[in-house]
Amino acid sequence: MNTLTTLKQKLNHPKASYKTDELNFLMNNIGNPNSEIRDDLVCSIFGKAFLNNEFAFEQARFCYETAIKQNLLFYRFGETGSATLTRSFTCLLYYLIIHTSNDSHSSYYRLLTSQEEVQLYNLLIKYLKTEHDFTASTPEYGWIDALPHCCDALSEAIKQKNFSSQLVEDLFQATDELLKNIDRNLDYDELSRLATIFINGFKNKKITKHQLSLWNTKLTNLKDENSHLTKNERP
Repeated sequence: MNTLTTLKQKLNHPKASYKTDELNFLMNNIGNPNSEIRDDLVCSIFGKAFLNNEFAFEQARFCYETAIKQNLLFYRFGETGSATLTRSFTCLLYYLIIHTSNDSHSSYYRLLTSQEEVQLYNLLIKYLKTEHDFTASTPEYGWIDALPHCCDALSEAIKQKNFSSQLVEDLFQATDELLKNIDRNLDYDELSRLATIFINGFKNKKITKHQLSLWNTKLTNLKDENSHLTKNERP
């Protein structure tokens, strides 16, 4: 039985365990151009395994260390299409790592050191600032969604105690760069997920009411400028 078939079976198993070759497959296919493998299998297994404590602690560390060592968040940076898929779906892996590393009920609590967390937050802010492929979806690849996936990771990051006031300032600057770089109208889901970063920052006392008000004005102006926004339905 090949690895792909085995992983498909484990996706439906209530408490699966994973071998080294299977973890390697997941990491190597995090941006697979085939959405049935990327979305329905790899991404789904990562979500299931991290949230249900199916990986061993060392396996969760392996996922983090591999993504960092291979610089997957900036994989073939500057290229679009299939290359963006790896960058985009690495954001979702980082979301899971940040979430579980800060969840005292998770087997992966404190998976990251404080220094590693700050490093990861800086990488995500840099990615938000520098990514130029804002493709939502294509007939060939399905959903790409680099911007929303990065926003999801940062929305989780800003809630954590190691997300400092300096990181908040860097985030605002990165968002300004993002808004300058956008080459198309954003749909409502994208704007909502971008706004959630700042809403979470406000709720967790990382962003002041005044800062949030300024951001809201900026976002409102953007929505007014993009008067032909269309709403896409995401899975």
